[in-house]
Parts: sequence; C-alpha cells; structure tokens
Amino acid sequence: MSVYKRISLAAAALFALAVVVVGCGSGNIAKINGRSISRADYYQRLERLQVPSPRGGQTEAGAVVIQRLIDESLILELAKKQKVYPIEQQIKEREAQAKSQPEVMRELREAGITKDQLKQMLTVEQAAFNLQTRGITVPEKDIKEYYNKNKAVIFTQPEQASISIIVLKDKAGAEKANGLLSKGVDFGTVARSMSLESTTAQQGGRLPRPIAKGDQNIPENLQKAVFTTKAGGITKPLQLGASLVIIKVDSRKPAITQPFEKVKFDIRQQLMIQKGAEKQIDVNSELNKFKSEANIQVNINRYKPMFAPQPKK
Repeated sequence: MSVYKRISLAAAALFALAVVVVGCGSGNIAKINGRSISRADYYQRLERLQVPSPRGGQTEAGAVVIQRLIDESLILELAKKQKVYPIEQQIKEREAQAKSQPEVMRELREAGITKDQLKQMLTVEQAAFNLQTRGITVPEKDIKEYYNKNKAVIFTQPEQASISIIVLKDKAGAEKANGLLSKGVDFGTVARSMSLESTTAQQGGRLPRPIAKGDQNIPENLQKAVFTTKAGGITKPLQLGASLVIIKVDSRKPAITQPFEKVKFDIRQQLMIQKGAEKQIDVNSELNKFKSEANIQVNINRYKPMFAPQPKK
C-alpha cells in the first residue's frame, strides 16, 4: 500500500481518539441509576476494542493508534530530512480542497475531527505526497490536456432521471394499468395495487436512486424511453425480460461537467504521483529504513514487544 494513500475516516477517528485520550482528565462519562462509568474505564475499553489490523485480522484499537502516530511522526521527520516538509501554502491548498467537498467535511465533523486535527492530518498527507513527488513538476498545459481528454468520461456526471415503475406480468395486466392511468388514477396508487415488484410498489413504484444515461445495467429500450420522456410523463408498456413495465419520469437532471478550476488540484496531484512512480521513488523502503534507525520507545507495557526493535539479521 502506498504511503500516500489518503487517510481513511476510520484512521482519522482513531487519530481523534488518541488526541482526546491524551488531552482529557478524570471524570465520569455516564450514569446508570446513579452508578457512574468513569472516563478511565471508557478509555481502557476503547484502547482494547478489537478493530481490523492493517496487516490483516484483528488487533486492539490502542495498538492501531500508536502505530498510526508513530508512522505519522516518522513521515514528518523524513520530510524534514529530505527538505520537503510541507509549507503553509500547500496546507492551505489542501484545506481549501477539503472544504470544497461538503460530503467530506460532513463525514469529518461526524468523526469528531477538529480544525487543528484536520490541519495535522493534511500536513502528514502533504508530507507523504512531497516525499513521493520530490523534484517533480507538472506544467499547467499538461493538466489542461488531461482535463480536455477526459472531460466527457471522468469529469462529467451523465444525465439522470428519477423514475417510478409498475412491473406487470403480461399484456392484459399492462392494458388494465394503462387504462387506470389514462383515467387519471394516481401512478403511485396503481403501482401499490398492481406492480409485481413488491419493494418499489410499497413506495408507489419509486426507485430509491436515479438512473444515469448510459448505465449498462439498464436495458437500452428502457433508457431510450426514459430519456426521451419529459418530467412528469409516463411511457407506454415496455418489455423487461418476460414482464412488462410502465415508467413514470418523476424528474430529470441534465448532465453536469465539473469546471477545470474545481478539479485542477486533483489532476495535478494524480499526474505528479504517476511521475513519481515512473521515477521509481520508493518512499516505503525509505520509511522502513528510517524507522529501523529511529529510537522508538512505547511506554504501555503490553504494547512494548510489538514495537520493540527487531534484531538485525
């Protein structure tokens, strides 16, 4: 796994946990019928909680936190040694990129990540990136060329439609449903009473997610009918395997292309990482060597063997 792999939310949550454990004192975190649960008991349980190990299997959360903090410290020290420690402007660019993605910021808030913790995470991420891309630059023209070449495939969200369906067994059922709809009976009412697709029928035929134009999982005849029907329109009965389906187009959403300025940062990062791989910059090997020479002392007894220096062969 590349050292530059983006820090996951799980790791971020563990990072936050480590900061909280160090920063908080004594006290109670809950009371049940007057009986208190101490903060010390809470953190001891958190520390020993079994979580997936980076090396496979399960391990204690405390061990994962310690390993993460050691690795982050080593990455920052190695970046200083190689004279590629992140500058303030680089961190600001990463912060701006994160803030431009509402879903990412929401998930970080839900994980309990503070502004200072986010900055620390981004500093480590930038340090790993700088190590992987030492001496590499990407001209603006290369970034624009990549964007223009991949605009339609990577940077464009295809046209979408939210739809409701009525699935029917045969032509007679389709004619009956069509007759009710032509008389003004609500589509959802017909779906609930006649559709063979029980899950959507309970929701008045509505599919939980929009369908995208060009989605190969959607039969071509259905796609054509949906994307040539106006919002609010209802298709004629269409063949769907051995059944027939009537579709109502609830709403349509046009294709959206992300502007160059919004994706320029990510493209530059990707191209620099690719060039770093081509130059065969092996940060993992450098980091392992740096770690083997580091003076690492862990003061939690049961974790000491895990992080003790390995005897040289």
